[in-house]
Amino acid sequence: GTLTVSKIVSGGPSPLPALSFAFSVSCTGGAAPVGGFSANGSVSAGGSTSVGNIPAGSACTVTEGAKPPVTNYTWGAEQITNPGAPMAAGGTLAATIANSLTRDQVNVTINKAVTGAPAAGAPGSYGFSLACDTGTYTGAVSIAANGTSGSTTVQVPQGATCSALNETSKATPPANYTWAAESTAPPAGAIAAGATGSIVN
Repeated sequence: GTLTVSKIVSGGPSPLPALSFAFSVSCTGGAAPVGGFSANGSVSAGGSTSVGNIPAGSACTVTEGAKPPVTNYTWGAEQITNPGAPMAAGGTLAATIANSLTRDQVNVTINKAVTGAPAAGAPGSYGFSLACDTGTYTGAVSIAANGTSGSTTVQVPQGATCSALNETSKATPPANYTWAAESTAPPAGAIAAGATGSIVN
């Protein structure tokens, strides 16, 4: 008989790069030889392939090999649906291998500094938004009492490119002081470990 093996991939970049997935088939019982019947093959994402000469009456199990890497993504565990019945003579059965991809995340550090503050500092909360090609990410930096700087982190997809860092809110200025316009610098280049952005007032 013939076993058709299909591959399903969810998540991941669009379009998904051309990927090939190795698998093995092991069949026992029925007319399978002592020690069982085995075969190896490969299937593309979203595709299917056939394994022939499956012994009649044997029950088959599919196992996936090492998965190809996808930049900035992590594979989840495969979900395999094996044939639910033994192979009939001259028959056909199907198996499915499903995998999911999840985008890797990076903690981007946002630094906030205040210049020209009095001895009491400029404590409070400072909101921000970070605009990237994967979305907009928001947060707030807290500056402690008597302080003039602080930092926090926000998760951004690895490999993203960020075009703008905006301050969305400021703490109440110290008595007798007025806020000047802030200067901001979003993280440079593709987001990777150690990426930082800054806001200065």
